[in-house]
Amino acid sequence: MSFLSETREILRRYSLKPEKKMGQNFLVNERIIEMEAREAQLNSRDVVLEVGPGIGTLTQELLKKAGRVVAVEKSGAMVDILRDRFGDDEKLHLIHGDFTKVELPHFDKVISNIPYSISSSFIFKILSLDFEKAVVILQYEFARRLFAKPGTGDYSRISAAFSFLANGKIISKVSPSAFYPPPRVYSAVVEIYPKEKPLNKDNYLRILNLIFPYRRKRLKKALKLGAEREGIEINLDNIPDASAEKRVFQLTPEEIAEFTEMLGV
Repeated sequence: MSFLSETREILRRYSLKPEKKMGQNFLVNERIIEMEAREAQLNSRDVVLEVGPGIGTLTQELLKKAGRVVAVEKSGAMVDILRDRFGDDEKLHLIHGDFTKVELPHFDKVISNIPYSISSSFIFKILSLDFEKAVVILQYEFARRLFAKPGTGDYSRISAAFSFLANGKIISKVSPSAFYPPPRVYSAVVEIYPKEKPLNKDNYLRILNLIFPYRRKRLKKALKLGAEREGIEINLDNIPDASAEKRVFQLTPEEIAEFTEMLGV
């Protein structure tokens, strides 16, 4: 039975339809699922985090190759399906809850097909945790923003944050036809490696939140507006001249990190 037929049959058996508001577009392309596991270089010692396992199509592949799978699912209906399918498998640690809020046990790698509605919060949360490598499917346009370069139209707060905290690349573009039901957008298989966490990470992210709402303004003006918005004081005299007159979207992560240390926010 194909993954598409299996998905339809499972949903029919439980009298369920994919919920658009939950981002339930189920991956049914066997080649893409195999690619995720292959690119993650899974072995029997790995503990894998899967976010949004749905009916368990990817989970099934992970349980074959990893030592343990930690699966976090928000939908109660999907949790019931996962318990019915894999409840006897001691390698599965199933957590019913919102990934952005739950406490997570130890894991080494991340392999997930991310609900697009939580893409930003997913990236920020996993980059606050310790892991070796992630292979995830994200909306293609979001993936482009992750890897956008300073000065480009796609460069944003999450581009600057991601570049500061991680390395990675887009492995493959994924057609809507790889999912059931097909979304209206393309997706991407993305590889992520966390960098060693910098000492000033929290201050750096705080500065990004101050300035990127004003991405086309010059840095000094953006900092002034951001400080007024947040009700804090910043000594703008400490900013290097080379950075002060640049527009926010032109600043490299290295430049932002440099004046972050000087500001001490």
